[in-house]
Amino acid sequence: MQVLALVGRPAVEATRTLGGTVVLLGRAMGYIARGRLRVGLTLAQGAELGAGSVFIVALSLFFAGMVAGMHLALELSRFGAEGLVGGLVTISVVREVGPTMTAIVVTARSGAAIAAELGTMQTTEQVDALRALGIDPISYLVVPRLLAGVVMLPALTMIGNVVASGGAFLLAKAAGVTLTEFLDSIPMFVESYDVFAGLAKALVFGALLTVVACWKGLGARGGATGVGRATTGAVVLGVVGIIGMNFVLSWLLFVVGR
Repeated sequence: MQVLALVGRPAVEATRTLGGTVVLLGRAMGYIARGRLRVGLTLAQGAELGAGSVFIVALSLFFAGMVAGMHLALELSRFGAEGLVGGLVTISVVREVGPTMTAIVVTARSGAAIAAELGTMQTTEQVDALRALGIDPISYLVVPRLLAGVVMLPALTMIGNVVASGGAFLLAKAAGVTLTEFLDSIPMFVESYDVFAGLAKALVFGALLTVVACWKGLGARGGATGVGRATTGAVVLGVVGIIGMNFVLSWLLFVVGR
């Protein structure tokens, strides 16, 4: 019985979480399909999620690119193939590192903020006040954040891709790779499909992290403690969901789809 309890509770919670987020996403998509959008709120959320995350995304991807460039330059120099650093770094960045790391960073920053904000509104009965005024919280709170996520994550990913490649070049240059060699090796490995597939992954991640954060925030109960749990849960579920979804999308886009 103890074994069943240990396995059963997480399974039930995982099923409840998956079902709740899918239902929330479906309701939000229904409003979007009917054109019931709040442009002002969407732009405000886009500025918060996008512009507010540019620096931390760029900084994180810059160091990630430097690490990748350092290791590849060291290993390839053993075979006299330093000139391939640019292409190998870029293909890994546009396919995997860029969209995945950008989404994780944004989840830690904006996903936590969304869950905390909506959790506070839920525990202080502001969400109930919206319903009393005849305003659906899904339309007012979730849809603008969902749209901001699916638009801003690909944009942030493009910035991160460029910055990561720049960081990789700085380390490759120290190993004797010229800018011409670095740039010339990129078309050898990277196709336009790789870039757009990576951006498609970022779009899915943007929807995932915002919906999870909104669901956890709107489900907060128990005052400040409940808000803290909702915020922690949003980050944990968001990061785990992004990593798991990254595998699924990578398999579909680069194994099945090629």
